[in-house]
Amino acid sequence: MMAPVTRYIHKFSNGREVDVAVIPQNQGKHKDNCLCYQRCRWFKPGTPENCAIAQDLFEFDVRNDLVTPVWECAMYRSTDEPMEDEGEISNA
Repeated sequence: MMAPVTRYIHKFSNGREVDVAVIPQNQGKHKDNCLCYQRCRWFKPGTPENCAIAQDLFEFDVRNDLVTPVWECAMYRSTDEPMEDEGEISNA
């Protein structure tokens, strides 16, 4: 059985508003389901030090009027974990 789909006006963090389709039980749950928002040490939105992966995904989402949570990521490191000599993610 397919889930119902509804529409609403999504307000992107850059201030843009777009009419989007969504499965109702997922509406507004992006931050709850995205690893980036689960205290990833590399996630620094709105800064030049932001994770390159998160920044690329954000730019893709804005270009395509999407909201895409990250569910699995090899680069995720919690801010609760001790720093190791793991290198930083390149923002180039």
